[in-house]
Amino acid sequence: MRTTSAAAFLLALAATTAAPAQETLAPADGPRHVLVAEGSARATIVVPEKADELETYAAGELARYAEKITGVTLPIVHEPDQPTGYGIWLGQTRKAASAGFTLTEAKLGRDGYAARADGQGLVVVGRCPLGTLFGVYDLVEREFGVRWCEPDPLGEVVPAADALSVGTFRREFKPSFHYRWVHSNDWSLKQRMNVQVKVDGKPVGVNWKWHFHTFAILIPPEKYFDDHPEWFPLVNGKRQKSTREHSHSTQLCTTNPEVVDKLAEGLLETLDADPTIEIITLSPNDGGGFCECPRCTALDEPHRGWFARYSKRLSVLNEEIARRVAERYPKVEIKVGAYAMYALPPEIEGYRPAENLIVQLCHIYFCHNHPITSGKCEAHAFGAGLPTSPSDVRVRRPAHNPRAASARPARRTSRATTSSRTRTSANWPRRGASSPTGCSSTSTTPWAAGRATRCSGPWSTPCATTSPGTATWAPRAFTRRPAPGNARP
Repeated sequence: MRTTSAAAFLLALAATTAAPAQETLAPADGPRHVLVAEGSARATIVVPEKADELETYAAGELARYAEKITGVTLPIVHEPDQPTGYGIWLGQTRKAASAGFTLTEAKLGRDGYAARADGQGLVVVGRCPLGTLFGVYDLVEREFGVRWCEPDPLGEVVPAADALSVGTFRREFKPSFHYRWVHSNDWSLKQRMNVQVKVDGKPVGVNWKWHFHTFAILIPPEKYFDDHPEWFPLVNGKRQKSTREHSHSTQLCTTNPEVVDKLAEGLLETLDADPTIEIITLSPNDGGGFCECPRCTALDEPHRGWFARYSKRLSVLNEEIARRVAERYPKVEIKVGAYAMYALPPEIEGYRPAENLIVQLCHIYFCHNHPITSGKCEAHAFGAGLPTSPSDVRVRRPAHNPRAASARPARRTSRATTSSRTRTSANWPRRGASSPTGCSSTSTTPWAAGRATRCSGPWSTPCATTSPGTATWAPRAFTRRPAPGNARP
């Protein structure tokens, strides 16, 4: 399965038209600066005198890939020691301080980087130590020709060469998205993700607490139901206690003031225990099972269709929790979901989410081929006066095999994996099928896996999309031109 995914990905690369120069991974033009030649090191890596752990790791990664390509080890020294041969300064070195970079958030974002290579040496420095590591990975991709196509050994492509060099360039890079999360492994780190990534087993980047479904974490039924059944959903006239893992399809009575208090208390206690948390998640359990009590249903908007059924009740809850958390932790952001039966915003006049709320759009029922605002496909028209549920979109098979849509909402039949995400069901056609607007329903690109991705660059292949602020760097198109003196990747 992985081999097939990798082959399909590489074929897609070969068929893709190169992006404009600023979006490619082509090596820099101009005079080359030799790092390795004739079986010996011609350069030295220099790190600060008191290097951060990530700066030290970045130096090791640069040396490791140079050795994998050439078999030659580049030496690493600490300031004030001077390099032998061509100098490569990584991190907050004295050389970086005199390089004229503007290391501000406005210029580089949270964890961007600046780099310069000329006859005086190569300097890579991030706005933070993680940014320095990201700059090294960018250098290894652009100048060394290494590729990380998918998250397993098969996906790493390392050229072999007798010589290694870098071009002449000056680059300052600011990520398009503040938070970036695609899976949570070493491959994610190399793709410059900054959520749920680790270095030597230690978390780095954004301290983000919990992924999505947290009602059962904050108010576990096994702990509270017997004493407080009124906290849990009234369904078919009876308060429900879930017996399923993670309380799947069993929610909370979100208009009960005690539930609101307990949810806020749970978030605040979690933040008290770890004040370094930057983002904390508040979201219903997976599935349905929403409360049918009069107070909860009074907030619902059934006239707006399936995708807005519970939007208002949850928005009211989110706003109140956000207000309480902000009183004690004004810099902490609360990630809430826009998913399935609460995918659309509430019909509240002048509604805008609180400043400390991040809304993650779970895009599984929508088209993955076109931007949300493209206007090119009916799947993105939910809530805009056209379809109001997944079953309202009539996608079709090719003419030789017509097939009507099922009346059921689409069901995701496989969870996101390390290499692909595939979704088929009765009312979503199988691979190769399309809607009248040309929307393929199956996404198999490697970076579509995971929790927060967004289409980027010139790719026409599908990828999952989330709301701004929670999406990621997607892999970029790159030319196949090798750097002079380096092997063809």
